[in-house]
Amino acid sequence: MKICVKYVLGLVLVFALCAGLAGCSSSFWNLASSGTAKEHFNKFLDQCGTNEIRCLWFLRDDPRTGMRMTIQLKGKNTSTSMDVFELSEQEHTSRTLDDYQIAKLEDLSKHLPPSDKHSSYNSSIFVSVREEGPKTIFQYDRHHLPMPVRQLYAISGGFIYSEEQN
Repeated sequence: MKICVKYVLGLVLVFALCAGLAGCSSSFWNLASSGTAKEHFNKFLDQCGTNEIRCLWFLRDDPRTGMRMTIQLKGKNTSTSMDVFELSEQEHTSRTLDDYQIAKLEDLSKHLPPSDKHSSYNSSIFVSVREEGPKTIFQYDRHHLPMPVRQLYAISGGFIYSEEQN
């Protein structure tokens, strides 16, 4: 009888976890992963290298699904990917940038507007910039993007979705 109870409890736990992974409402999954997912994506922004721009926003405002972009100004390339926290990194693409694009991106990175202090974490877009010295991380409301951030995505070829596009 003890084995049967353990088996049933194990199945219930597996079902609950699978329901959360499949997108069903599972407060257990959201509570268990939201803090560590935030740490995971903040680490991506913190690791911005010299002469690099890193951008991040969350698909469907879900902080477990990060749409990442890394622009290497000296290497003249950009890469984008979808990072599903604790599951996989998908749709990794790379593009080569020309001298004009690099010059424009360098100029934009120096003239980004101040962060939007009222933007919620889940609906934000983050831009991490490092020339020489310390990095600077900006936070903006993805549904009301400033023009320089839109231009940064347009020039680099990154994908950004906001409610304004509807």
